[in-house]
Amino acid sequence: LIRWGNLSMYRLGMELDITTGLTIGSEFLSMSRTESSDGIQFGEAGRFYDARISSGDLVLGNDKKIGNEWDLWLDFNYQSGVQVRLTYAHFFPGGAFENATTSTGNTPDTSFFQFLTQVGYFF
Repeated sequence: LIRWGNLSMYRLGMELDITTGLTIGSEFLSMSRTESSDGIQFGEAGRFYDARISSGDLVLGNDKKIGNEWDLWLDFNYQSGVQVRLTYAHFFPGGAFENATTSTGNTPDTSFFQFLTQVGYFF
């Protein structure tokens, strides 16, 4: 959701190989801005926030805390070099979102989740 910038991030995770072709993994991330005046640049998954900020509908608060994220994934690895990853990602907004102002009055202070699919080929 968030791209790198003046970002402080803590990450704790683990992976477990269930079989030779199946891996389950999980991680917890905690993200904060280095300075409360630093902007936030969103990645592809956060493009809806980018659009709201660009239109002036959303002005994030000055709190340093961006939020926390919990990810859970399954990797299916095939002998051909193909890997398919299914991910569940849940974002819990921090003070930067909880103290945001909007022209619509609809603040983005509630958690949300996404399901993601990635396909890769490794050789």
